[in-house]
Amino acid sequence: MSLKERATKEFKEKIDSDEEIRESILTYYECESGFSGLVGVPNGNSVPIRGVLAYTGKSLLFYGEVFSKLPIVLHIPFNKIREIKIGKQVLTIQDL
Repeated sequence: MSLKERATKEFKEKIDSDEEIRESILTYYECESGFSGLVGVPNGNSVPIRGVLAYTGKSLLFYGEVFSKLPIVLHIPFNKIREIKIGKQVLTIQDL
């Protein structure tokens, strides 16, 4: 099963029965690998995770795999997104 097929299967389990995936793309999610113990900020070492980003009429979804046995699934309802920033990174989404 391909990455996109695994992602689609996982997305269908997360979304409401009346939702449908409108579009999806292959992309990378940069995950911070740790935090500074003194100030509580990301240490700057990011790990790119290849995956699938998709959206429905109600939410954003991301499915990626660090290893084939370790999936990462993000399901972010639109009403939980408070800000979308465009800057150094192509796209940054901040969840509440």
